[in-house]
Amino acid sequence: MFPSCRPLGSLIVALLPWTCLAGVAEAEVTIRLSGVPELLSLPLPAGQNQLLTAHVDGGPVRDVWLAPSEQSSIRVILTRVKDGEYQINLGQDEVMNALRGSKEGSQFQVFAETEDGQRIASVPVRYALRYGYCRARPELRVVRVDQPRTDLPADSVWCYPGDVARLEFDVDERCLDATACARAGTESWPFSPATTSTLLTLEVTPELRKAWDEAKVLSLLFACCHRRESCLTSLRAIPGRLSLKDGSCSFSLHQRQSTEVPGSRGYLRVELDDVTGGQVMTSLSAGESERPVAAASLREWDSLPIDLPEARYVLGVERLCNLLMGEDFAVLSLSTPEAWETSRIVRLLECLEASDLTFLREGQEYTGKDAAAHLRDKMQSMQSGPPSIERFIEEVGSRSSTTGSPYQVRLPDGGIVDSATWLRRKADELFGAATPTPQGDGPAEGEKR
Repeated sequence: MFPSCRPLGSLIVALLPWTCLAGVAEAEVTIRLSGVPELLSLPLPAGQNQLLTAHVDGGPVRDVWLAPSEQSSIRVILTRVKDGEYQINLGQDEVMNALRGSKEGSQFQVFAETEDGQRIASVPVRYALRYGYCRARPELRVVRVDQPRTDLPADSVWCYPGDVARLEFDVDERCLDATACARAGTESWPFSPATTSTLLTLEVTPELRKAWDEAKVLSLLFACCHRRESCLTSLRAIPGRLSLKDGSCSFSLHQRQSTEVPGSRGYLRVELDDVTGGQVMTSLSAGESERPVAAASLREWDSLPIDLPEARYVLGVERLCNLLMGEDFAVLSLSTPEAWETSRIVRLLECLEASDLTFLREGQEYTGKDAAAHLRDKMQSMQSGPPSIERFIEEVGSRSSTTGSPYQVRLPDGGIVDSATWLRRKADELFGAATPTPQGDGPAEGEKR
C-alpha cells in the first residue's frame, strides 16, 4: 500500500486496556499501536516516512482515524490494509495539518467507531515538533512603566527604552526547550522563565536601556525545538531627543518630497505638498505609521511642534521658494522652541535694521541700524525665562530701562507711534496674527501723540 514507506522501529506502544470515551458503553474492542518510535519528532524530514499501524481487536469498526482529541473537528482517516489492521504514514502532510492547529498539546490518539456508534481510543502518542511547526513567532509583549501590557507586531517596531519595564515572550506550549535573549551591540541579556511554563521574561535594567539607546536597536532572538537561534524581531529605539550638532539645523526640501528629520534616527519624516500661494502643506510622521502625527499648511515662519520623550522641538519654515523654472522648495529648520522664538526675534530685528524710519530714544534720533544694535545689546538684560516676541517687545523694545520713557518711531508721513506698536505690527506682518497687541498700547500708525 505504501511501497516507499519503511517502519523506523518495531516498538509496540504499551497500551492501557481500551479506553471508553464519554457516552460510550463498555465493549471488548481495543486499539493497539505499533510502528511508533521511542522519540517521535514531527514533521518528519523531507522524503522520510513512518508507518503507524493500528491493530483493532474485538470486533468490526466503521471508521478509524487519527486526531489530537476526540472533540477535534479535523480527522485523518487510516487506511485499512486487512481485517483489524489500519495504517497511516506520519510523514504525509494531512497529519501535520491536523496536528499543527491543535490546542491539545503535543500528543495525538487513534480513534475507532464501532457499527453501533461506540467510540474507542488508543493511548496518547506524544511527539515533539521540529522547527517551524510550533508557533512560528511567539507573541511578544512589552510591559511599559505604569501601563498595561502591549502586544507588538512581528515586524520591527519603535519603542522608547525609558518607557519599557519588561519584555515577555508568550511561547507555544508545544515548544521544547524554548530560550530567548535580547542583544544590543555586542552585549546580550537572556530571558528567564516566569510563573508559567509558556512565558519567558526579561526585566529591562538601566544598563540594558543605555546599551539599547546607544546601539539604536534591540534584537530579540528565539530558539526552540532544537532549531538554531534566530532573530524574531527588532525594537528600534525612539530617541529621547534629536541628535543635532549645535542644537539646531536648517535643511532644504523640494515640494512633493519627503525626508528623514535630521537627528531622529529615521523615526521621524517630514513631507511637503505643493508650494503655492505662499504656503505649503507640511506633514510629520513617526515610526512606521503612514498617518501623520502633525500636519498643517504653513507660511514662512510658521512651525509644527515635535514632542520627543525628553525634549520638545519646532519644525519651522524659514523660507518658501517659488521658481519660474525647476522645483519649488522650502528651507526648514529644527530647533528648540526657545531657539525658534529667538530666531523670530532676530528676524524682527533684521527688519528694524533695514527700515528707513527714524527712531526716537530719550529725545535723540537714531537710524534703524542704530536702533537694532541698541536692542540687540539690551536683549542680554532680558529676565530669565523662555524668550518670546511679546516678552522681547515688552521688556526690550518698548521703553528705556533707565528712565521708563517710551521708545518711539517717526513714520514717513510724520506721524509718531510707540515702538512697541510698530514692533507688534511688524511681527504680525512677518509671523501672522500671533502677537496680540495689549489694549490701550498706543495710537494707530500715522496718529500723532
